[in-house]
Amino acid sequence: MKNSVDRFDLRKNLEEVLSQIWATLYDYPSLKTCEGLKHYVKDCVRLAWSLSNQSPPFMIEYEGRVFRKDLHVRFHSSNQESDHIKTYLWPTLLEGRNGPCVHKGVVIT
Repeated sequence: MKNSVDRFDLRKNLEEVLSQIWATLYDYPSLKTCEGLKHYVKDCVRLAWSLSNQSPPFMIEYEGRVFRKDLHVRFHSSNQESDHIKTYLWPTLLEGRNGPCVHKGVVIT
């Protein structure tokens, strides 16, 4: 499977993601005809599929609520004294569920 990620048919996945985008951004119907957005979403779906088919699969983490220097960086407007994560601006990318951090998440504390 790992060797075939570039050939795997992701049309149904792409349709599902686009459908979710259209439902969320229903106030902007012109996005449905934006070829640049469709191409970007297609690339994102392919990348997500590829990352999930690595061994071990890459994982994104965006639910932790305690700031950890090995997993997170604070956004400049964060409370530097707080370790409570209010929100994620960008998720953390991990190699496997409990593997090493590939890219730190950007958070607001």
